[in-house]
Amino acid sequence: MRNGSEEVELLDEAPPEKRPDIRALMGQEAWYIECKRLEKTSGYSERERRKWLRMWTRALDVLIDRRYSVVLDVVFHVELESLPDDFLVTELCGKLALVQPPCSVISNEIWEVSASPVDYAAARDHLSKYCVKYPSDQIDELIGGRREPNRGFTSAIEGRFVQMGDRPGNNRFLDELSFAIGAFWSCDADRSTERKARDIRRHLAEAVRQLPNGERGVVHVGLETLDGQIVEAERYARIVNTVRQFDARGKDLRWVYCHLFQSYAPPHDCWIIDETVYYFGRSDQAGREPIFKRSAVIPEDEADDDNAGVPVHWMRPTP
Repeated sequence: MRNGSEEVELLDEAPPEKRPDIRALMGQEAWYIECKRLEKTSGYSERERRKWLRMWTRALDVLIDRRYSVVLDVVFHVELESLPDDFLVTELCGKLALVQPPCSVISNEIWEVSASPVDYAAARDHLSKYCVKYPSDQIDELIGGRREPNRGFTSAIEGRFVQMGDRPGNNRFLDELSFAIGAFWSCDADRSTERKARDIRRHLAEAVRQLPNGERGVVHVGLETLDGQIVEAERYARIVNTVRQFDARGKDLRWVYCHLFQSYAPPHDCWIIDETVYYFGRSDQAGREPIFKRSAVIPEDEADDDNAGVPVHWMRPTP
């Protein structure tokens, strides 16, 4: 309704018939809209995360036993799946005894590792005023000294934990910190970037099959930006190429909208959400866009519009 539609109807499913999600009447024109959503993370991203956890778990006993209280920054230049599970143990743990953070520890064609000290003074100052829920983003920030939502972070801590009241469930709070170690990690290998930058081709094809023949069609695809700038730049190039080459197979597909979302829950705010909209119209639709408010979640004046040259949210520092 906010885009001037006189009538919006949510269409019921009627298997095995293929139907779109919405029918909207704009003046005398009926538009049929199908909406798709990509899964939060790709299967590759999840396998990469599990591989890191296997490597981290193997190293953790050594790191704790030797009391290496540092914050590691690890960037892999090769796929993690190409490395053995004991890679951190054999290639990193022994070197930490020879360095004085902050410093670079390793720099080669396989990976980059740097180390910095845990800021116990800042963490203990915060804990003198507040108990912090465990696990939480606030715990990660206390240990790591910063937030990087688009990278992985793992940690181990020792300290005093308390409960608030007698309620069951996730009721564990850190009250005092005695030891901590953490690691930011990511992978910039070309193959990793390609596998994580999922395209919309399959979802777009499925959506078009649900549009009725001979009717004006629009497709909206939603996805989350969780893997950082390198992956999103690759994804953008793929989306543009897909839409340009896409064959609607006789369906009257006129517009495609890609809504990219990212949400944050930083310790100093309740909730922040970003949205960037990529939109593509068929060449004969120039100046005939049926809507004037493209964002799906946030107010239009707060949404990023890459087609208009506005810096997209995944290129800005995270809140």
